[in-house]
Amino acid sequence: MNENNLIITKVIEKLHRQQEKGLQKYGVEVETSSHDLKGWLRHAQEEAIDFATYLETAIQLLEEQVNSKDEEMKFYEVNEPYYALIKAKNDENAMTIYTDVVADDDGGLSEEITEVTEAYATIIYSRVNGEDNNVIPVKEVLEHLTSEEEMVLIIDGSLI
Repeated sequence: MNENNLIITKVIEKLHRQQEKGLQKYGVEVETSSHDLKGWLRHAQEEAIDFATYLETAIQLLEEQVNSKDEEMKFYEVNEPYYALIKAKNDENAMTIYTDVVADDDGGLSEEITEVTEAYATIIYSRVNGEDNNVIPVKEVLEHLTSEEEMVLIIDGSLI
């Protein structure tokens, strides 16, 4: 038995709890008996154990995703002194990107920067014209919105 494998440990714990529950309910342990379909039943039992392992893996993956939600990209908008739509992990990074790429902070950036929804950012970004004055292709919009790279998505046209 691999005691270092958290998934297997969790499955075993749940099997023990289920056994205790059955003993309390029925007063006896499961009795084995010989049936014509014994081989199939044994196979089904093995599959059920595998299924329990898959469920535990999915539960742990879901917990990891919930815990990592804070690390997902967010979207920020600045209107003054120059407009920008920024994709960053947090507002501090967004302000750094703004001051590096768009304009210096005159002291009011922290008041001016606003987090916006992903849907809002997607709609705004998909309607803007690129440097060639044509609408940005959908494929490029999706690549920019879904990449792990922090970036300025839109910059005030007067700065270009």
